Amino acid sequence: VDPKLKAMYDKWQAEAERVGGTTIIVDKNVAKKFVFDKLHDLFSPVNITQLFVALKGLVPQPILRKCLDMMVDKSNDNPFADDSDDEDEKPSKKKSASKKSTDEYAGSIRVKEGRNTNNTLYYVDHSKLQNNGNGLLPEARN
Repeated sequence: VDPKLKAMYDKWQAEAERVGGTTIIVDKNVAKKFVFDKLHDLFSPVNITQLFVALKGLVPQPILRKCLDMMVDKSNDNPFADDSDDEDEKPSKKKSASKKSTDEYAGSIRVKEGRNTNNTLYYVDHSKLQNNGNGLLPEARN
C-alpha cells in the first residue's frame, strides 16, 4: 500500500473519529446511498459541512463532494440547460446515449448555489422518490 494513500486514509479516519464516527466509506457507489438517506431523513436543506457532521464523518469530505456532484440534478428546471446555441449541429446518437445514466441516485438531489461552495445548500428532490415521495403505495401499506 502506498504510504501517501495510507496517510490520507488515516487522516480521514481521524477526522471521522473527531466528529463521532467510527468508520469511513470511500466507495462512491456505497456512499451515495448513505448521503441520500441522510438528506432524506434531515428533510431540510444543508450545506456540505452540516451533512458531513450529520453523517458523523462516515463519508470523507472529498468523496462527499464528488458524490453530491454526481447526484445533483444539473438542469435545476432550466429549460435551456441542454440546448445548444448552434443551429447547425444535429444531435448525435452517441450524445443522447451517454446522457442516460444507470445510476439510481443521479438527479435525486437539488442544489441552491451560494456565494461559495460552503454556502451551497443540498436537498432531496422528492419527485424522484418512489410514489413521488408520498410514502408507501397503498398496496404496500397492507
